[in-house]
Amino acid sequence: MAASPLPTILLVDDDPTNLQLLKATLRHLGADMRLARSGEEALAVAREARPTLILLDVMMPGIDGSRPAGS
Repeated sequence: MAASPLPTILLVDDDPTNLQLLKATLRHLGADMRLARSGEEALAVAREARPTLILLDVMMPGIDGSRPAGS
């Protein structure tokens, strides 16, 4: 029986301290952690990595999670 691939978690925040804290807090999960510092970067990483879970800061400069893209 083949082992299941590790889940991928995408962490998105414009504050690098928050990203490192999240990464350290979730490290015990054994997941593949991907980091992004902007909405634009998060979209690019998500397209490539196809994360299992995305945790993001909703209020960021540029594209953020507070409104649909293009609005």
